[in-house]
Amino acid sequence: MPQNHQTRREFMGSLAKGTAALASLHPLARTLYAGTDRLEPRVRVPNPYVNTAGHPLLVSVQGTDFADMLATGLSILGGLDRLITNNQTVLIKPNLVTDTEDYPTISSLDSVLSTMQAIQQVSSGQIKVGDGVLTSYYASTGFDPAIPNAGGQLVEFSSFYPVRRSTWLPNVPDFEVFTEVYDAPIIINFCNMKRHNSAYFSCALKSHVGTVNGPGFIGTRDYLHSFDAYTDEFLQTVAEIAGVVNSELHVVDAREIMTVTGPFQSWGGEVCPLHRLILCGDPVATDAYCAWLMSQTDTFDADLIQPTLQRAQELGLGTANLEQVEIHEIDVMSFNPENEAGVLRFDLRQNQPNPFNPTTSLSYELHVSGHVTLNVYNSAGRLVSTLVDGWKAMGTHGVVFDGVGLASGVYFARMVMNGKTKVRKMILAG
Repeated sequence: MPQNHQTRREFMGSLAKGTAALASLHPLARTLYAGTDRLEPRVRVPNPYVNTAGHPLLVSVQGTDFADMLATGLSILGGLDRLITNNQTVLIKPNLVTDTEDYPTISSLDSVLSTMQAIQQVSSGQIKVGDGVLTSYYASTGFDPAIPNAGGQLVEFSSFYPVRRSTWLPNVPDFEVFTEVYDAPIIINFCNMKRHNSAYFSCALKSHVGTVNGPGFIGTRDYLHSFDAYTDEFLQTVAEIAGVVNSELHVVDAREIMTVTGPFQSWGGEVCPLHRLILCGDPVATDAYCAWLMSQTDTFDADLIQPTLQRAQELGLGTANLEQVEIHEIDVMSFNPENEAGVLRFDLRQNQPNPFNPTTSLSYELHVSGHVTLNVYNSAGRLVSTLVDGWKAMGTHGVVFDGVGLASGVYFARMVMNGKTKVRKMILAG
């Protein structure tokens, strides 16, 4: 067993010696390879988040409160219920690389809990949360007991399926995809945005290396690291790994990212606030956009990950051409009250009362006349009420939101005018 200070990377490296012997001795490996046909890559649910031309939608929300940003982003995509049906099991795959580091190196527990709450708005099915790590990591990161207490199930990945593409050459080994991952009806890939010492960049595609094997199962990881860091072979294999998992939705919590002030890094780096949440059903578009974002923040060169993006595109995982992606960049940042009106040209005030049951009043002030939309969404991004949709004159206006018939919980009033957005969180009491 690894010591507490040892990362998964270090532990996997220590296991790499004698990999073939471990694989041959492990009883589960013998059973599966002897008795189970090799499977083709997991088939994902078709991406529901596309425009009328079939191009993927990508939403990039700028803000500080994850729950606000998530609800806003999901509302732009059209809501989680476009992807998740009632009573459907969902697997959230967070990024838990180590049990000694904090966000943004690993996923934020609070943001995973907010995502669970959004799922619970549209489905009464089971929510599983897991990564290919030792179960002790769940306790040391706080995921245990927080996830079970919130109604989810922490998953211990142990068994796996041998998976391969029919087009692979004989020298490419079967990839070992955890059964809980392969069998999941819906996978939400919860990724962090950071530099990587072998792949240049870690985000939606690289995140799935942790779903193909973990402590005790290292064949696929050992194959990946048989290639030198930064080589085309390494970068293309990252895409191959992502391509056998094929997750449905990619949630990039980039309120903070791990970056550096040079072209490369080993472990570690510098934490940089980015105040972003990116949502997309296309992992290739997600990584292309996030790599561009990082290049705007750091000395990072987005062209470095082209071998990964191009191979992923060849595998049919998505598009690397951002000109073929419908990108929505929404700003829900909390502005300084002294200059907020000058920036937004309007102000949406906090509802009163809050919490409320069953009605509450919202007021907004316009510093110029214009077209206003004021909608209310639940935490899954589902539209529950349109309060305003039309031309309004300069001045102060008021409207009442009636929550009769709605479940108690968190709702979001989102006002849009002249391309600017402001969100207020409202709580419907039981």
